[in-house]
Amino acid sequence: MSRMLESREARWALIWIGVVTIFRLWFAPRLDLVGDEAHYWECGRFLDWSHYGKGPGAATVIGLFTTLLGDAVWVIRLPAVLLAAGTGWLIFLLGRTFYHDRVGLVAVVAASGMPLFAVGSILMTIDPLSVFFWAAAALTFW
Repeated sequence: MSRMLESREARWALIWIGVVTIFRLWFAPRLDLVGDEAHYWECGRFLDWSHYGKGPGAATVIGLFTTLLGDAVWVIRLPAVLLAAGTGWLIFLLGRTFYHDRVGLVAVVAASGMPLFAVGSILMTIDPLSVFFWAAAALTFW
């Protein structure tokens, strides 16, 4: 862990990810659930191998969180916010691995400002899971 945080850019990336995550945790419960989130929440209440149109990933994660923490908008969206924080760190590591720490920092700041990433960091659909595991696979196998 100390190797990961020895650069100034790595510390700034973690600070950035932390601040953005706190904002997302504050902002996420202020919006009503969108249709997909409500659908996955309902599927999470009645878990099965698959539901119409999608696999069990988002429904299972929402079901796990709502079982542990209760049925609330912030609980349904908490996995998306946490996955976005993890994705941000993976984006930093990808930039660091292929170029330099500064590239990783710029990449995580730029990704946070992209509208699609910003929305996907709050709404719990299949996208936060897909993007997180895509970034993890890219870092692991590239």
